[in-house]
Amino acid sequence: MESRDIRHELDNRRGADHTFIKWWRREHDFVDFELLDRFEERLAKEEGIKWLEGFQLLDTEQMWQELHNHFPDRVRRENRREGEVLVWNRPGKDEKVCRFTPENLMTIFDVETRGVVVDSGAG
Repeated sequence: MESRDIRHELDNRRGADHTFIKWWRREHDFVDFELLDRFEERLAKEEGIKWLEGFQLLDTEQMWQELHNHFPDRVRRENRREGEVLVWNRPGKDEKVCRFTPENLMTIFDVETRGVVVDSGAG
């Protein structure tokens, strides 16, 4: 896909609540997730993204479900006095508690997957 085609598709599909993008390559060898604004920054720097086969836009709740589906025993949501938080049980480390934000969801997802999500169920 050309960058302008992707931008056009993003503009047509994007809703106010879309914060994340799930995308896959032509080879369908993995699916990746990114904050949508970071993806768009990268897209602006590249003329063509030949490797992109398709994408789906996600809101924060859908991204939470992706994270929880991949790591149900490692991360949970809790309502506390300070608001909604993520509780992350990191192997070999102390439990980490952080605010429930798109950036924190993405950080935990990236650390847990080491930046690559292998998933042949693309699309």
